[in-house]
Amino acid sequence: SDAKAIVLFVQGNGCPIVRQTFPYLKEIRDAFEPQGVKFAMINSNAIDDRASIKQELVDFEVDILALKDELQAVARSLNSERTAEMFLIDPSTWTIVYRGEADDRFGYGLQRSNPQEFYLKDALDGWLADKSMPSARKRITKGCLMDLIDLPREIDFTADVKPILKSLCSSCSHDDPKKCVSAWNHGQAEMHTTLLWEMLLLQRKPNVVCCEAGASLELALEDAVTLMGWLHHQQPAAHVDLLESAD
Repeated sequence: SDAKAIVLFVQGNGCPIVRQTFPYLKEIRDAFEPQGVKFAMINSNAIDDRASIKQELVDFEVDILALKDELQAVARSLNSERTAEMFLIDPSTWTIVYRGEADDRFGYGLQRSNPQEFYLKDALDGWLADKSMPSARKRITKGCLMDLIDLPREIDFTADVKPILKSLCSSCSHDDPKKCVSAWNHGQAEMHTTLLWEMLLLQRKPNVVCCEAGASLELALEDAVTLMGWLHHQQPAAHVDLLESAD
């Protein structure tokens, strides 16, 4: 939150466009980091583990912070589906200033050696100068489709969601629905959709009055996908205020 802006780059192992973007990403990092811009990469592919991501970055000599979106919750919150996408974020409001390609070097079936449009650089220059928004705040990214597990459509709260909520507070002895997540019924859980989204994003147990509030979240990816599917069905835009859409 102390940065002037944050640039988040969606990384994926083996994606040729990601690999070809690395040199430019390092260039723009070197130019703007001294001006107070923070840079990080995020990987949401289920198939890419931490060891393989580290090796990929070693092989391509990338020294930028890489984050692993284990539960794919960040990708869902950003509605992100392809690698090589750039996000320029205002950390004071967590609003997305710009999202899309870094420049115009990649097209379908072509690659320009001398790009003519520098979308991310222009967006950063304008934002740092006077917080001006780019004329086009969103552009199509031509990266690789990410390995995201499909969200289930038919989810029963009692059969599918309730056991997950109970597992969050497995050591609790509370039976007061107001104090224990495991005791929530459908209506109570529906009232706390934003809280549950935040739990998945932070990978921390919900900050409610219960024995393990704030503890590290241990949740299987399959259970996280089920919970996100239910949350999306109950309140599709519940997570948008965490990182607003650029549309």
